[in-house]
Amino acid sequence: MTILVAVYALTIGVGYAMRKFGRYNGKETTVFLSITTIGAVLWLSIILRHPLDLNDAIGFIIERVLR
Repeated sequence: MTILVAVYALTIGVGYAMRKFGRYNGKETTVFLSITTIGAVLWLSIILRHPLDLNDAIGFIIERVLR
């Protein structure tokens, strides 16, 4: 579990370093953070042996956004 958190933090750090030294806009940063966070949540759910059902999660998010 600690390794997962360390890899997540390292990935976020590398992404921000690439953003600082490259020409990336805010949209690309948001997409990077979103995809990385979704990956971390999925791995965490697998490690905790309580897999996240993506269909239910996406349905829940769409319901909340469209209300």
